[in-house]
Amino acid sequence: MDGTRLVFLKQVQNSPAGQKVRFLGYVQSYDNGILRLQDESSIVECDLAAVLGNLKIQIREWLDIVGRKCSDGKIDVLLVRSVVGMDLPKYRKTLQWRQELESEWNRF
Repeated sequence: MDGTRLVFLKQVQNSPAGQKVRFLGYVQSYDNGILRLQDESSIVECDLAAVLGNLKIQIREWLDIVGRKCSDGKIDVLLVRSVVGMDLPKYRKTLQWRQELESEWNRF
């Protein structure tokens, strides 16, 4: 996704308003179109108004979210999909490696 920054859920809070982000998190709660995702001790609220259609949300399900960070800190979700069966430790390791490589690349 063009211009979308792949981040850990804990990094979402440091992203500027208007930034498109992509991250994984598990469903802590869901009420009235507001999804609370968690990973470790970090929690992010996501507004699902744009994608509510036929969405079925299950507590503790891991989701892949693409959205835009709003000025109030919530994420305006553009895309949501389940990542059931994903190798989470491998994902985390790969994302860490990617961010380190990106950091090195940006130094040039």
